[in-house]
Amino acid sequence: MGVIWRGQTGKNLIKAVCDEASRNLERYQVFEQRQFITDVFEIEACELAKISCGIDFTEEILSYASTVQDFNASLKDVKDFEEFYISDLVHKTRENAEMLHFKKEFLEEKLKRMRPIIVSAQKCLNDLLNEE
Repeated sequence: MGVIWRGQTGKNLIKAVCDEASRNLERYQVFEQRQFITDVFEIEACELAKISCGIDFTEEILSYASTVQDFNASLKDVKDFEEFYISDLVHKTRENAEMLHFKKEFLEEKLKRMRPIIVSAQKCLNDLLNEE
C-alpha cells in the first residue's frame, strides 16, 4: 500500500490519524447540518505521523491531509477578512461585502468536497490497521 512504519509507535500513530479522521467526519456532518462552519478540522496527528515515523502515506491519505490543510487556511482567511470587515465602518464597503460573500461561498464549496476525501482516507487508514 505504500505506507511504511516502524513498530508499535508507528501503528499507534496510524490509529491516531484514523481517530482524527473520524472526528473530522463528525465535525463535517455537524457543519453540514448547521450550515455554519465554526472551527478548523484536526490535522495534528497526521502531520506528527509523517514527521516522527517517516510514514510514507498513500495518495488518498496525502490528498486528505492537503485538503484539510487547504480548508483550514481558507477558513482562517475568511475569519481574518470578516474581522477586518467588521472592525471599522470604513471597511464596510460594497466591494468588501462582495469579497466576504465570495470567500464564504468558496469555503462552502470546499466543505462540500470534504466528505468523500475524509471517507476515502479513513478507509485506507482502517485497511492499514487491519493489515497486521
